Amino acid sequence: MSAELSNDSFIGRLLEEISWEKATHYRRGGRRRENVLTAEVLLPLSYLPRDLFLGEVLMGARGADDARRVVISEIEAADVTLLPDQLEPVPDVRVQPGASFSLPESYVLVEAKRNGRASFQPSQLAKEYLALKAAAGERTPLLS
Repeated sequence: MSAELSNDSFIGRLLEEISWEKATHYRRGGRRRENVLTAEVLLPLSYLPRDLFLGEVLMGARGADDARRVVISEIEAADVTLLPDQLEPVPDVRVQPGASFSLPESYVLVEAKRNGRASFQPSQLAKEYLALKAAAGERTPLLS
């Protein structure tokens, strides 16, 4: 996407994503749509003090304790992107996470699922982990 057409706002990125889908899927507020869930959660958290709110959400998560500590320690500096561009860590493997947090010493990919039929599939998590490792480079990776 050219720089003049890029949209970095949460709502703009969500609308850009919706424009590729059938709009009627988003009636009744887009309930049960993963991209809407991600926007609903991350938008308010991006305006609040991140160490007190987004950091607390991450602190309440389980697993990857060392990686979470690194992310939480620098969460105020996070560049949070809703629906980042598609990642292709290796040929024929493409993922589009719900969000990414780019930080000086760490990199986070976020994948949200609502309760119900949409569940995490092992192949999806494996692809996202490959993409995370490639995007993180030397930084501490965290898949959330």
